[in-house]
Amino acid sequence: MPQVNKSAICKIEKLNEEQRLVFATFLESDIEDFQGDIVSKKDVEKTSHGFMLEYQQIGEVHKVINPQCKIVESYIDRSGDTWKWKGVVKVFDDAVWEKVKSGEYEAFSIGGEGQREPIEPAISNVA
Repeated sequence: MPQVNKSAICKIEKLNEEQRLVFATFLESDIEDFQGDIVSKKDVEKTSHGFMLEYQQIGEVHKVINPQCKIVESYIDRSGDTWKWKGVVKVFDDAVWEKVKSGEYEAFSIGGEGQREPIEPAISNVA
């Protein structure tokens, strides 16, 4: 199975301007992403837990880690057909907050690597 590097664009869903909070869904299972891949529920959980246990850092434009941007909430919404890793980031950095409010920063980009596994197509009509 080939090793792949992945990235996903996660649109900002909501802001709380008073508290400088940014809400987003970081990863969702069972839907096709921009690279044509589908992430399983198990991998949403593995990615979320791995990030929170080992990393917990927010970078700015894939260049530098910004210690003034902190993940303050992280959870997996398991209530629907897909699992969604959701989170909230608190922005202490004035310049970054202005870019978020103005729309210059409109999404998070998450990256990772893994193994690509072929998926057998589902059989829809069985006699």
